[in-house]
Amino acid sequence: MRWQLTLALLVPVLLLAACGSESDEKDPQAEAAIRKEIRGELTHELPAVCPAMETTARDDLVRRYLPRALRYCEGGDVEEIYVRSMRITDLAVDGETATADVAPLGGRFDRQTVTVSLSENAKGEWRLDGVVSFKEFDPVLQVVSFKDGLTGVSWTTPERVFGNCVVNRLKDEPAPDLEALVFDPVSSPFDSAVAECASRFGSTR
Repeated sequence: MRWQLTLALLVPVLLLAACGSESDEKDPQAEAAIRKEIRGELTHELPAVCPAMETTARDDLVRRYLPRALRYCEGGDVEEIYVRSMRITDLAVDGETATADVAPLGGRFDRQTVTVSLSENAKGEWRLDGVVSFKEFDPVLQVVSFKDGLTGVSWTTPERVFGNCVVNRLKDEPAPDLEALVFDPVSSPFDSAVAECASRFGSTR
């Protein structure tokens, strides 16, 4: 009788455990679709400096001192691959929404880890909603990313010198301002850096 009573008590517990494990099971098909969507969307992200250059209030100075860098950004092909590799971790699906951590090499979030969010539409397709935040923002890596976009090996020497000036000015910016610049390219640090360097080069007009 005692073993029958013990078994009777265990049955509900086992059933609850079974239900919990079933709900926690991963959906390989959904995860594959999510990974494909993330790679498809973020692979073509232009370098971080491009949004800042294309929305700057000092467009006249950018066109004068950074013409080749600007042409590179403006001529960016949406089909061109700017991210050379990408690591996707901590993928979590909760019903019709999902999040994941992404570490790209190249592009807007070069060498940083960001958290992205996705949602499943009525057709059952997963779509990237956007980048939520940096996992842990590194201002040094962000300045390096800006430098890569402003002082490319093909740029002329004067342009490379001006680009280095802008980069050195950005190094002095507080980390929160640099982080804001990535998400909000209209943010002022880039404009201030360009204006200051232009004054050193002889013109702010």
